[in-house]
Amino acid sequence: KPKEVEIRIADPSGTVIRTFTAPAHQGLNRAVWNLSRDGFKQFPQERPPENQRPGGPQVMPGTYQVAVKLGEQEAKGTVRVLPDPRSKNTEEDWRRREDAIARVRAVNDALVEAVNRIRQTRADADQIVAKVQSAKKDQAPPGESKPDPLVEAAGKLKGDLDKLERRLWVPYDAVGIQPPTDAASKLFDAYGAVVFFTWAPPSPTHLEYLRVAESEAQAVLADFNRFFATDVAAFRKQVDEAKIRLLPDLEPVELKKP
Repeated sequence: KPKEVEIRIADPSGTVIRTFTAPAHQGLNRAVWNLSRDGFKQFPQERPPENQRPGGPQVMPGTYQVAVKLGEQEAKGTVRVLPDPRSKNTEEDWRRREDAIARVRAVNDALVEAVNRIRQTRADADQIVAKVQSAKKDQAPPGESKPDPLVEAAGKLKGDLDKLERRLWVPYDAVGIQPPTDAASKLFDAYGAVVFFTWAPPSPTHLEYLRVAESEAQAVLADFNRFFATDVAAFRKQVDEAKIRLLPDLEPVELKKP
């Protein structure tokens, strides 16, 4: 495998905000940072993303620390990011924009965590069903087949997980045109308003988009955590009593303040 350097960009507080790699050959090398920070967590996709370290919104003007590492060798320096000359933003304007982006990231990452947890729980339920059915097939007399309570419970759990997931986002494998009533659709509206449409600080309208996204996320995550604390916990207990163990104990998913 060709050698690569790891490049880390840190903000003035020392927090690493961007990590990426670049080829390293003998002699002079050049790498380009496109001023983006690390991307937000990504929702599940039909195919694994080609870029495992996607970039997110571009950073605000300021002085950033740069570290370039190859093996045990590391070099450090700084780079100054200048504002776009077309921008009229003050320091406070840039800070307000940064705060809004941090709020968008918090909602995004919480929703992605919840979606991933639902999908993993559903996959675990499938494995439990497969184990139970395999055991029954080996033990049951020929011609006898009674519904297994654990299999029925898994089917109900999966159905409820499907409904809960649909409130979080529109899965990539959803069929037909889906109404944008899910929490992720509200988030994407806020993301576009805050990040893509303008360099200016968020307007009252943009902040309302963000408030709606946060409110929707808080509501569905409250139901999500309640469901895992009750229904999933009850199913886990039923699985434990059957001497099958797949579902791990998990902490609630919370929308953390940036």
